[in-house]
Amino acid sequence: MIIPLTGYTCGVTPMDPPTFSGMTNPQVAASASGTSQVFQMGTLLSAPLEPGTNYQICWASNPSTDADYRVYVGSFHVSGMYVFSDPPCGSFVPGSDPYCVLGELCEVGKSPQQLTIDVEVDTPSASNGLAVVVKRDTCCASGHTLVDFREVKPSNLDSSQTTFPNPVSASGTNYLTYDLGRPSLPVEVVSGRVTGAPGDYLLCWSKNPSDLSDYNTPVGTLQIRGPYAQDTSCILGEFCSITLSGSFLYYSAEDNPVFTSSRLLIMPDTHVCGEEGSELATWWTGFTNPAPRPNSGDISTSSIAYEFDTPTANPPSRSYKLCWDY
Repeated sequence: MIIPLTGYTCGVTPMDPPTFSGMTNPQVAASASGTSQVFQMGTLLSAPLEPGTNYQICWASNPSTDADYRVYVGSFHVSGMYVFSDPPCGSFVPGSDPYCVLGELCEVGKSPQQLTIDVEVDTPSASNGLAVVVKRDTCCASGHTLVDFREVKPSNLDSSQTTFPNPVSASGTNYLTYDLGRPSLPVEVVSGRVTGAPGDYLLCWSKNPSDLSDYNTPVGTLQIRGPYAQDTSCILGEFCSITLSGSFLYYSAEDNPVFTSSRLLIMPDTHVCGEEGSELATWWTGFTNPAPRPNSGDISTSSIAYEFDTPTANPPSRSYKLCWDY
């Protein structure tokens, strides 16, 4: 059996059989009876064309060349999720691959940060799943390393959900949204997972997963933007400017603004960033908290400087934390 594109005619050379990742084409029968034959094609990981009926099946009794496959059997349909970018295991492609910003809703296939990027699935279902994993040479083959982010509220996720849901099931209208909540920097290390940080991660899809190894179909890259976890300090009587390092990328092919609206806040470490009614650290005379929005000259793709002015009065003896917002 051979699977050519629909534009070819069975038995007319050249047939140029396409290459399917994880599948042998053409393939010989693994077993046969008087009324049937079984062809073990393999596990289809990716196809040269998007999902749909783009192929056909041609058969031969004892073929030695492509010209022997003269019998048209029927069409060959590939279902699944359309890739965001091609190749899906390659680098991030602005305007094609989705991105999310720390602290903001991250709904792949939906606003606010994928306004021009839609999820397309040939046969969408609530059983479809998406995993966010570490990029590696073997792409979405078995042995995934999942990525962990803390999940902060408010979001559409249940109040008991405290970590980035990964893998995540399809949801929303027609099951074309993958709701990852509102990811933030992790506060603890989870065994068997990578502690999340801004960067590029691989998206692996599965039609009906029952195990992590089922997420074997690469569909593109998810880019997480925002600051890295970091510690810093200021000195009383001296101008306080805090520079956050991170991933603050901007591409004209996307719909996102630059990070000129971002803010940095100092608060007691007894409170949680984003917590309603949190106490602000406002004890320093001459100190602006949160810091004013940065000027465009204070922003680069790898850092943002926030100027709090000059603190002159002693604060209570306590520890503080930095909270950032896009």
